[in-house]
Amino acid sequence: MKNKLLLLVFLVLCTTSVKIYGQAADTSQVVLDPEKKAEFSGGVNAWIKFLEKNLDRDLMYKKSAPRGAYKVLGSFLVDTIGQVVDIKIELDPGYGAADEFIRVLKLSSKKWIPAYDKGKAVLFRHRQSLTL
Repeated sequence: MKNKLLLLVFLVLCTTSVKIYGQAADTSQVVLDPEKKAEFSGGVNAWIKFLEKNLDRDLMYKKSAPRGAYKVLGSFLVDTIGQVVDIKIELDPGYGAADEFIRVLKLSSKKWIPAYDKGKAVLFRHRQSLTL
């Protein structure tokens, strides 16, 4: 069961850049294709471990959701000091899934390595999906 969960989390985790959707940050400073994209400190494996440790795995059960997979899709900015800001939910299956996604993203703030372009830290938007 644990191996299946780990595999599911790993397969679902995909991070790509997209355009900013809001005005929470100065959009002229967001770099869509930097030389080095922002990443979670420790890389993908550390991100998976962070999610395994912090996600409420029983959330769907607690919310009496029918059995199945529930996909949350969102995006967020990683600022120049590694903070997660301007979280946007694009797909919310309900049952508190989006709130859990936001909660965990906020916990990860300041644990990101900012994107770099032309030798300086820049704002970068990530798009992330998560299946519960």
